[in-house]
Amino acid sequence: MRGRFRVFNLREPLKPPVNWLQDPEHSHRYRQNLQKLRFLKPLLDAYQYDRNEKALHQALALGLDWIRSNPRGGQGTSPDAWTGKVIGDRVPYLGFLDSAAQCEHLKHAARILDASLAAHGGALADPAAYIPDNHGLFVDTGLYLVTRYAPDLPKANAWARLAKKRFERTLRGRLSQGVWLEHSSFYEFLVLAGVENFLGIVGRDPPLAALDRQMRRAAGWFVQPDRRISQLGDSYQLDPPGWAQREARRERGLRIFREAGFAMVRANEHGGQTGYLTVTDGFHNLTHKHADELSFELYDRGHRLVADSGLYDKDPGPIRDFDLSAQAHSTLTVDGRSYPIADPGAVYGSGLEAAGSKRNLYAIEGRNRMLSQQGVGQQRLFLYEPGVGLQVIDWITSPETHSYDSYLQLGPDVRTSRGGPGVLSLHAQDLEGTLYETGTNSVTATAVRGSRSPYAGFTSPQFRKLVPRTTVDMRSTGSNEVQTYSIALDSGSQIHVGSVHGGPGNATINLVDANGDRVQRIGVNQRGRRLELTTRSDSVPF
Repeated sequence: MRGRFRVFNLREPLKPPVNWLQDPEHSHRYRQNLQKLRFLKPLLDAYQYDRNEKALHQALALGLDWIRSNPRGGQGTSPDAWTGKVIGDRVPYLGFLDSAAQCEHLKHAARILDASLAAHGGALADPAAYIPDNHGLFVDTGLYLVTRYAPDLPKANAWARLAKKRFERTLRGRLSQGVWLEHSSFYEFLVLAGVENFLGIVGRDPPLAALDRQMRRAAGWFVQPDRRISQLGDSYQLDPPGWAQREARRERGLRIFREAGFAMVRANEHGGQTGYLTVTDGFHNLTHKHADELSFELYDRGHRLVADSGLYDKDPGPIRDFDLSAQAHSTLTVDGRSYPIADPGAVYGSGLEAAGSKRNLYAIEGRNRMLSQQGVGQQRLFLYEPGVGLQVIDWITSPETHSYDSYLQLGPDVRTSRGGPGVLSLHAQDLEGTLYETGTNSVTATAVRGSRSPYAGFTSPQFRKLVPRTTVDMRSTGSNEVQTYSIALDSGSQIHVGSVHGGPGNATINLVDANGDRVQRIGVNQRGRRLELTTRSDSVPF
């Protein structure tokens, strides 16, 4: 009521005439949120629930000022004002003002708002401006709402039919087994919330309701044991809805969304805690894509041991370049180069090939198709036993000699110290683990934490928040080679890879203890899309 509003992360004084081009945070997100008019909600709530007419008139003054200052195509109009999702997100606020103005017999204001809603409907229905991604879903939601707030518009019925048809077509076009194909944990939840909002507006729709249920089941797999979502792709470390946490508690074992390019393990450790591994390996479109082929996150022993880099912000600059790069993920790079994620011709779908389990041992295998342009092949096998350890085996093939960097992005609370040749000790509260590095060729490991020149050793759990964490770079030089690293979590046995025989789809991995004595032989054989595991203990139980 004093004219101060929260716009994205800032409290702003906003009184007509407003400077609709202001950008005190120098952020695309701020500029978009100002144009969405979301900051009007407290005033609209005051009118709706308390019949506070003063609040309504204050909101009307701001809404009408926006309309006067931002005509579509106007010379002084903000370039962010008439972009798809922004238009769709603004409709509920202008639509509510229109309905309220009519209820209060404010005819002049209602006429202006009716005309603005007609302009919004025309912009949202424009096929030339429509993009069938997550923004398209919000465009269709806004278009349908135009027809609810202004049902007497000449094109209202046609727009309503278009919005429903296009929404379902876009949703189905980017779904695989309930996973939204935009490479990011966060967008699974964002789109799901959009689907449920659309269902609440249009009413009963069995086909959309079935897709909603499928997405809910998939979304539970993106929840880590600390009740936060995974940070794969453009994702913050957010709390998921309560239903998603309940879904996560129900889902156990191995789940592979093969066509989507995600695989997850959630299983109990020996001590009763939950271990969690998620692997990403897919490229479906250019939306929210990071150079993260065969990257992964690992939660075990109560810690995010391996964490992705998340999303600092989407504004261009060195931090955004870092977040998107292969060097910010637990990936393999060749000759110091990242992957061509801006090239539509590089889109390949999913690189996951097979998965399997035996008792509490889980295996996931995939191929990095982004290295083919450099003449290099990489296949990676994950062997994970919750509470005991994770083995990562890379088969690298090339007719030429290259330098290879295998990056491991540790969680912020995990510290390292050198424990001997090829060994790093991992330290965190109530955790002592070990990282073992081995390879056909000599491997040199370096660790960096919180470097800004160049950017390295950071994760971003929240908007514009950089948190230092340790990044380990395991470098080797050669052509064909087998490179492995092991995260040993059982301080007593310290099980890790001793040797690897065979190749992808038909391999024998010998695991040894801290003394180098073989304790386990694991056979991994691919049968179609399934990995068959055989185990033989030579001395102590695995």
